[in-house]
Amino acid sequence: FLYVKLFLVIIVIVFIFWGIGSFTSERKNLVAKVNGIPITLKEFQEYYNFQISRLKQTFGELSSKDLAALKLKEQVLEELIKLKLLEDQAEKLKIKITPVEVTYAISQIPSFQENGKFSPTKY
Repeated sequence: FLYVKLFLVIIVIVFIFWGIGSFTSERKNLVAKVNGIPITLKEFQEYYNFQISRLKQTFGELSSKDLAALKLKEQVLEELIKLKLLEDQAEKLKIKITPVEVTYAISQIPSFQENGKFSPTKY
């Protein structure tokens, strides 16, 4: 009977640490939650790097001081929150966007155009 209790205690301890480990690793990869929708660290980093690339194309090299002055991290998080809210609302309203609509919208962005037409090289 003592061995059964000891075995159960060990199992409980393992599950506690396993649960805590997965909880903390999940939190490490989570930047924010919007209406229960997660914004992952990967999403944040990808969008942050995209914004840096966009700024570099416009203004040239930027120092970390420049990025801090622009409050780029805060802006990126704010944009991602807005996007998640829009996605959530679109889902609630059952709004679906087709790949054709996305392609058309991208082709209409002025920074991806040359002489008034979409330029794959600028994209």
